[in-house]
Amino acid sequence: MSEILMKQIYLIVAILSIVLVINQVFTLTKRGVADSRLLDMRAQSNDILNTLVSSTECLAMDTNGQMVLSPTALDEFTTVFSDVEPNCIRSYDYGYSVRVEKFNTTIKKGESSEPEMPIGNRDIVLIVDNSASMLESNSRTDPTPKIYYAKMAIKEFIKCANETDRISIIIFGSGTCAVTNLLTTHGYPNFVQLNTPQIKTDLSNLVESGVRASIMTGTPITQSLEDSIDVMKQANPQKNRLMILFTDGRETCCPECQSAPSNVGCRGISRCSGSTWDKISGSCCCLLPCSDVVCAHSSPNMDYLVTEKIPIYTIFLGTDTIGSQQMECISNRTGGKSYVVDDATILPNLFCELISEAPEETPEFQDWTFGTRAHSEGGLLRSAYTVTSPVLIKNSETLVQPGLLYLTVYDGQLEELAGIIRNVCENGGKVEKRVDFGSPSYFNDGKICMYNEGKELCKRVFCDLPINFPKVDQAGSYLVRAYNDKGVVEVII
Repeated sequence: MSEILMKQIYLIVAILSIVLVINQVFTLTKRGVADSRLLDMRAQSNDILNTLVSSTECLAMDTNGQMVLSPTALDEFTTVFSDVEPNCIRSYDYGYSVRVEKFNTTIKKGESSEPEMPIGNRDIVLIVDNSASMLESNSRTDPTPKIYYAKMAIKEFIKCANETDRISIIIFGSGTCAVTNLLTTHGYPNFVQLNTPQIKTDLSNLVESGVRASIMTGTPITQSLEDSIDVMKQANPQKNRLMILFTDGRETCCPECQSAPSNVGCRGISRCSGSTWDKISGSCCCLLPCSDVVCAHSSPNMDYLVTEKIPIYTIFLGTDTIGSQQMECISNRTGGKSYVVDDATILPNLFCELISEAPEETPEFQDWTFGTRAHSEGGLLRSAYTVTSPVLIKNSETLVQPGLLYLTVYDGQLEELAGIIRNVCENGGKVEKRVDFGSPSYFNDGKICMYNEGKELCKRVFCDLPINFPKVDQAGSYLVRAYNDKGVVEVII
């Protein structure tokens, strides 16, 4: 009797052990499937993100090999795909939504108490560095010569100018410490009024052919200012007179550097007298009596600008502190404004902003949203995953602004059903799959609907074909069959 009892006990223990093992295997398998699905969702999230930002079929536009987002595409996606995933990158397993945020980094007129450039009715002398350093690459990652962006900037300057403006263009450094009046050397007067599209086109073509950085050394800032001020003296005193000076280096051709203390040279070009040698920077400057960093040279021509209230706006490209301080000294002395940039791609936009009408106020923040609006929630949602990526948004030919793209991918019952229907709608054939229904479900007005804790959730299905979807009255696990029957998507549950 005891032996029979012991056998029964052993049998019960064995059965319980088998049940526990089966349950553990089932749990591990279920967890493994869930983990595998999560990994797959994350992999598809990265694929969706990469396609959105790099494909010209989606949001990207190809600009000289650099992919940036198109605001036109963003506007279109926000309208056309306001509540459904775009057709340029689709997933039949998951749904997703996208939010793109753009941050405004442009310089806006009127946001400080610093002097602002007058708009219209101007005589402007534009002074541009054309020296050997402008042949150097813009940056380690951008091999484009800086002179390329400088020429773009001048042409943008011409395009953005008011029709009442007159312009003169002085380039310096095209030969050893040389200064050239670009207009008079090509048969134009000192000042040309930009009052017709044709004259703007002609001057832009002249800039393209006539502005060429030289391999000769020397940055004659002082001499270029002296020559430019002589031109400015021929300007119309009834107009708003101003000058704009652009360079990527410090003065190296100071005309007053004729003698020097022992062993003191100016980058091998000339020598400085004791009163004009800058001991801190180790170079000549001879510009203005501004500070200990910028050494002394008071020019009658510079005094003329101060007396006549003709400002010089300076733009310095680079990270050289001495060079940027020299430019700031010049602008401060004449009542202008100084800009420092470390990327030549900014120049065209900056030149246009300096010359153009005051722009309309734009928000510091702008965003676009598209993709699925309604998605699975609560018990209908298995998981969600969000990934972000920095992006660039090209607002115009010269303005590229930074932003962030947020992509959220949803894995749930609504997304699974919508994916089945869309797959058959777009690809034909037949799809058969077991799907969990966490609530009753129905299809109405192009949307599949379910409930979560009494809240109705309706997800739009992207399909141009008629869809026959039966109403599901009770929650449960159902085998879903979908197929294309002569241009109609039939769903059998």
